[in-house]
Amino acid sequence: MGGAASEEGWSSDTAFFEARDRQIELWRMVIRARYAAVAAAALLATTPAAGPKHWWLAAIAIFLVIPYNAVYDVLLRRRGVLPNTVAYTDQVVAVGIIAFAPELTVPLLVVLLAVAATSAVAFGRRVAAQAALVGAIGTGVVMTIAQPEDAVPVYLIYLVAGAFIIIVVGSVSEVERRVRHRYAELMGGIDAVVWEQVSRNPSRLYVNRRAEEIFGYPVSDWRRPGFWGRTVHPDDRFEAAKAYREAIRKGQNRELEYRMIAADGRVVHVHDRMRVETDGEGRAVHVRGVLLDVTDRKEAQEQVDQLMNLVERIRLALFVFRLADPDDDESLTLIAVNPEASMITGIHPTASVGRRFREVIRLPDADVLMDNLLDVIRLDEGWMVATSSSAPPRRCTRPTPSPCRATRWV
Repeated sequence: MGGAASEEGWSSDTAFFEARDRQIELWRMVIRARYAAVAAAALLATTPAAGPKHWWLAAIAIFLVIPYNAVYDVLLRRRGVLPNTVAYTDQVVAVGIIAFAPELTVPLLVVLLAVAATSAVAFGRRVAAQAALVGAIGTGVVMTIAQPEDAVPVYLIYLVAGAFIIIVVGSVSEVERRVRHRYAELMGGIDAVVWEQVSRNPSRLYVNRRAEEIFGYPVSDWRRPGFWGRTVHPDDRFEAAKAYREAIRKGQNRELEYRMIAADGRVVHVHDRMRVETDGEGRAVHVRGVLLDVTDRKEAQEQVDQLMNLVERIRLALFVFRLADPDDDESLTLIAVNPEASMITGIHPTASVGRRFREVIRLPDADVLMDNLLDVIRLDEGWMVATSSSAPPRRCTRPTPSPCRATRWV
């Protein structure tokens, strides 16, 4: 139960981090768009078309609005969260500019629509609606005092369009956020590194949080150019990179096994299943994959290989039998025989492995030997064969003193 709870907790944490990373990317995109929009507004304000106060407006954009946007940019970078207060302060700043230049009420109402849409995308319908209400009330008060020309019809259109934008854009944003969270939960529940190549020459990867669990490197490091190549074991780096390039060039899926170096210096054996998606002309457009940690399997295989090498060289006849059907004594089958046993008995491994006991072992006491082997399998009791006397076979659960010294454990 504890293990299951721990695994569930790990999956939940991973999903949270994945969703948070994607949300931060969205917020950064919003900040970049705001910089571009303010810069364009400042440039436009330098022209006479912006009205008699256009130089003042350009100065406000450059010396007030850009630093104001930079404050939220710094907060996002330091805290990893964009405060939702930006949705409210945006409205207050816009209302302040309308109060300073009432003749620009109509174009600034259009700006407020864009602000409402951005808030709906970044924070959802509730925050966007509350912030828009602040802006609508403030703008209404300014219009009542300043009474700009032809602004009332546009203001009414702004109210209707703003409500529509917040409801529609906010709903789409919230659905997308839920889908993104479910995707993050799915990626977090996979006990493997899911990766996607986001650029080539040099290669940069997007990976899920499991990469940090396995290799110890932060997820952000994998997006650095050439980071994957630097983590591949030096002895495997050239061949692995060559295989990747060839797969991308040919537009073919491929499975690779190579070694990587973890942050703590460990050697991690990986099995990489690479998928290349191509366009109609066969050119690679998306490269994705799943990276599995197969270190335990590789180490186990190495141990098996070492054991098999020992068995092959040992000066002792060894047979390995398996009871295929626990209810059928005749299903006792030979599954391995070492060279020493083959030389002594004349049993050829290629011709004998996979055959039944009675087909392979042709001895006068074959029935007794078979019964004892079946007891070893079913009762988990060792069977001793005396080699220094004519004493009958003995059954023991562990090696015994002198009477069984000159024996072999079966």
